[in-house]
Amino acid sequence: MIGRGILVSSAVLLCASVSYGRTEQSLDEGWSGVVTGECGTVRSASGIVLPHNWDDYHGHRQMFHGELHGTAVYRRSFVVPKRPDERQFLVFDGAGTLLTVRLNGRELCRSRLAGRLVTTVEATAALADGTNSLEVVCEHPSELVNTPWQCGGCCFYTSESPEPFGLFRRVRLVTTGRARLKPFSLHVWHDGTCRTMFAAAEIDFSNPLESIP
Repeated sequence: MIGRGILVSSAVLLCASVSYGRTEQSLDEGWSGVVTGECGTVRSASGIVLPHNWDDYHGHRQMFHGELHGTAVYRRSFVVPKRPDERQFLVFDGAGTLLTVRLNGRELCRSRLAGRLVTTVEATAALADGTNSLEVVCEHPSELVNTPWQCGGCCFYTSESPEPFGLFRRVRLVTTGRARLKPFSLHVWHDGTCRTMFAAAEIDFSNPLESIP
């Protein structure tokens, strides 16, 4: 057993996928947002469609320090039915750089290092049956060193790094059964003769009510 999952054979995995199913709802449209730069500048926008980047510099001119730093807040609402024996997850494919997520006023994560990684947040306990209010905060502070996506100007490099600021990749709500295949947990390999293939997956059976204090 690994954490709260177990390794299962491909046959069990296929049965689970047929029994529970999986749906995805795109949350790429209908956002509004405001960004406050560390230099004091404030901008707002409505009708935002992802991918979105508040920084319009992009490192093209190779300035010593041209990137925008600060905090961006995105908001939108969405409608989804909530059914028993289902779990919901908010999946962020890219958020620069520290991610805080609040659903219906309940904080799901705070200042989580996201960047160019896929970030999955359990939302089952906070989700309402019907209309839901989602708030996402993206922090892109200067002199951030605990990430591989560092600002070149802050780190005294000779050129900028092209790190976006905001929700620069898609966002979606994923609905699964109570048991689900954990992200990036399916592993397939073969023996030395390539005659036999092996598949293993980690299945998550954790209680969604434990995800939020």
